[in-house]
Amino acid sequence: MNRLDCDRMFVAVMETGSFAGAAEKLRTSSGQASKLVSRLEAELGVRLLNRTTRAVSATEAGRAYHDRLRPLLDAFDELDLSIRDISQTPTGRLRVSAPLTFGALALVPILLGSIYVPHGAAGFFFSNEGGGWEFPAFWAVTLVVQALLGDGAYALKRNRG
Repeated sequence: MNRLDCDRMFVAVMETGSFAGAAEKLRTSSGQASKLVSRLEAELGVRLLNRTTRAVSATEAGRAYHDRLRPLLDAFDELDLSIRDISQTPTGRLRVSAPLTFGALALVPILLGSIYVPHGAAGFFFSNEGGGWEFPAFWAVTLVVQALLGDGAYALKRNRG
């Protein structure tokens, strides 16, 4: 186990008040929970918890460590989620060769209702011109609608030659 696992276990013990509760919360055994906290204490060179057969209580160092560690773990979790969101949030420009009226009245409501895009992260471009697409504009529109309503992902390839 790594240091982050030890830190998370220590916080769980502090917040549940027991190794058994922390182990249940983090889906492991109470023996493993005890080992992780002991490893953390050894690495820090200080006792964080007083243990008896009936109770667990924090030492002064344990309380101070918990008070500073909890916000760091929260910030780490937020960072982790935000990075995952970046990789899963669509960005860029979607160019569709379709009649402007059809794009504005039919496609934009479908696009806006089907995906969440943060303000300014993506834009839509509709044009009456074919612009060198390898298939008629009708098929491009059909593929975009299928991609949004179905389970497939479609890419439109521009003819460069």
